[in-house]
Amino acid sequence: MRPSRIIVAALAGLLGGCASNPWPKNYIALDATQAAPVRSSDLLLVEFEEAVRDRPEPGFSPIGYASFSGEYSSDVEDELRRFAMDLGADRVAWGARFMHAQRTTTLTPTFDTVHSRTRGSLYDPRTGTYYDDVDLETTHATTRYVPTVNDEIVYAFRAVFYRADSR
Repeated sequence: MRPSRIIVAALAGLLGGCASNPWPKNYIALDATQAAPVRSSDLLLVEFEEAVRDRPEPGFSPIGYASFSGEYSSDVEDELRRFAMDLGADRVAWGARFMHAQRTTTLTPTFDTVHSRTRGSLYDPRTGTYYDDVDLETTHATTRYVPTVNDEIVYAFRAVFYRADSR
């Protein structure tokens, strides 16, 4: 492989990891044997305290576990299922627990500009003179700051991955 292709492949891997699945990054294997991917994995939502690596699951053996903290998104369950299937896990017991919320407010400037044009006569009281057919243009600019509220809600996640004993 040429050096330029290696660099492009490395950059793609690094950039792809920016918004990647957090489950594989935090996975710790208990069983070193590699299993073939499975077509589906059962996800069991359990109490956070029950999602520990020594949690018994009849008919299944634990193969690994993962834990991390982050924002709860609608993708977290899909990412967990996708990783479990790739890992060869037949079942996953997982839980989430609220940790804290943080609110930040940022001010975003918005700009309004008003242009006006007036035509008519003008009287100058200092000189007592009338001016006909006067064309006046004015511009008025205003800056307003609009607050944007951002709520970051952080959860702790845990999962234990199991393989069926019958495999």
